[in-house]
Amino acid sequence: MKTKILFVNGNLAVGGVERALVNLLNGFDNEKYEVDVLLLQSGYDYENELPSSINVIKRDTADAYGPLIRTLINAVRTRDCFSLGLRLCILLGKSWFRLLKKSFGIKKSYDLAISFRPGFCEDIVLNVVSAKKKFTWWHNGDFNIAISKSHLLSNWAKFDRVITVSSGIAEQLKLLSDDIASKLAIVPNIIDPETVSEMAGDVNPYRQSEVLKIITVSRLSKEKNLLLIIDIARELKKLHIDFVWNIIGDGDIRPFLEAAIEQYNLSKEVILQGKEDNPYPWIKHADIMVHPSRVESFGIVLLEAMALGVPCVSAKSLGAMDLIDGANGLILEDTPVEMAESIVGIINNQELYVSLCNSGMDTANRYTAKAILPTLEDLIFSDN
Repeated sequence: MKTKILFVNGNLAVGGVERALVNLLNGFDNEKYEVDVLLLQSGYDYENELPSSINVIKRDTADAYGPLIRTLINAVRTRDCFSLGLRLCILLGKSWFRLLKKSFGIKKSYDLAISFRPGFCEDIVLNVVSAKKKFTWWHNGDFNIAISKSHLLSNWAKFDRVITVSSGIAEQLKLLSDDIASKLAIVPNIIDPETVSEMAGDVNPYRQSEVLKIITVSRLSKEKNLLLIIDIARELKKLHIDFVWNIIGDGDIRPFLEAAIEQYNLSKEVILQGKEDNPYPWIKHADIMVHPSRVESFGIVLLEAMALGVPCVSAKSLGAMDLIDGANGLILEDTPVEMAESIVGIINNQELYVSLCNSGMDTANRYTAKAILPTLEDLIFSDN
């Protein structure tokens, strides 16, 4: 008999957590597992990458939020019983969510239910889903999110396991309480180097050939520290380096990046490419990846660059420090001068460049489904 697992996540739009989920789902053996995924928001960019054996349940909850009176009136006017019921249950308390089990499209009980994001996904797993075991996943690099720490701790007390993706984040969470420390487990994110290579293809998206090509792939948000790119770019110009720096991603600080690019006359060097469903051709044909984020729970994009043989320079973060050891990439304080000089140092030292590429590819191969899934399976089938 197959083990029944349910994952609950916001969506499958382009993002690091969503990429990690898709990679994990592709690793499950469909002869052993029957896997469902409940998605609570619109945005399904990665859905076509899921294996056909995965059952996707979509229940967009967006219409249950907003100004109370307007939300209730709209739900009644459009006969949206789900949004009306969900908003009323939110008002009455999370325990009332159990009344919405069928409305969420959950028709069976599971051996394991997993909240792949904190907050509302956890509320659904705890109060709607019937499962023998319940796990929650913590991908965040810190607690700077729109969920109170007391809410998180209250939820985590009810889960069988709290899973995080790196040892640095696990050490951070151990400080919260002895109860949380006893439930912690580390399951690193998974990548498939072969799939990444296939998706990268052979077509070079760069128009420039005789310049240093730098790539950053990131959500454009404050914690990703992307304005550091502007300062590094200015230092590279001082060093008379001919370069182009493509930034793949979108987000709410884009206007600030655009303003800084204009202010420092960097429009020819720093290019905001926007969101790309498939960033891998841009990574593969770059000379170097720079990851400026100070807050990173893992850094899956670093592994993807390593898998494609692209050396990485990263600012210090708990997640990046788990992946980069000096032999497979450089991890530095986020000072523009040091990072600019390190980029130039790698490019000008062919022996170092090749060594970083080879070591990086070896590192990426240690994070495949074959290597990582046994850790999760031990947790699924353990008696604790």
